Amino acid sequence: MANSCTVCNKPLTFMENITQREHKRCKDCNKKFSSIQHYFLGVIQQDTLRNMLTEERAQALYREVQQAGLPGDLYEPVITRIRTERNGIVQRELHHFMEENFRANTLTADKEGYIHSRVQGW
Repeated sequence: MANSCTVCNKPLTFMENITQREHKRCKDCNKKFSSIQHYFLGVIQQDTLRNMLTEERAQALYREVQQAGLPGDLYEPVITRIRTERNGIVQRELHHFMEENFRANTLTADKEGYIHSRVQGW
């Protein structure tokens, strides 16, 4: 008895049974989900390059990725990329903020508290 795709229930071919031993998805479903994953990875890359991956944008992307229904093996790399890129942006923002305030000798307890709260958000 042939296994079927866990997404569309279509019977898997002999080769799909071999190549999709772990995920049990047909070629068409794999292509669809891979395309969705690549789309999101491209959006994240563009947002990062344009320095537009704000916390709000990252949260919106999280929701969009969840709504896209990607299987876990394709979902996790996208979520990991969002976190990694967002953390890098926050680190650069905080570094710049600290440098400016240190140079101007204006690093107050309130500003240190702000830095601490941002670091806690990672």
